[in-house]
Amino acid sequence: MPVRVRVYEFYAPIAARYALSSDTVYPDHENSYNVASPLLRLLEKGDVERPTMSLSNLNDLSTEVFLLAGRYDHTCDYRTQLALGSHYKSHRVFLVDDDHVFHKVDNSGRYAFLVQAVLLKGIRAPETEAVLRDLKELTWVER
Repeated sequence: MPVRVRVYEFYAPIAARYALSSDTVYPDHENSYNVASPLLRLLEKGDVERPTMSLSNLNDLSTEVFLLAGRYDHTCDYRTQLALGSHYKSHRVFLVDDDHVFHKVDNSGRYAFLVQAVLLKGIRAPETEAVLRDLKELTWVER
């Protein structure tokens, strides 16, 4: 149930924007809708409130935030991740020419090194910079 509540909190504020029709397949939206559907039905009946989301306090966090974004991520568009990163004082977005499970990064053999460098040393540490340089051929830049 906690997963259903969390998906509901994310999906309900945008659900109306993604009205599902019977003649088209929307795998990502359908999955979110199906997971959140018990609570969405309660919302339609007026038994629960529509959740709200505020990003205003994120800029107050002192933590570092590293976002690994895939250009071809079909579940979370990279532009969403760029926008999310902008809410944090200390953030870094690494955009790769990859999908939502980062097959290319994983197959490069450097994924574990990237995670370790970011978590153990920080988003701007020399060790992190070295791994990102090693992954340069996977970096995606909008042209």
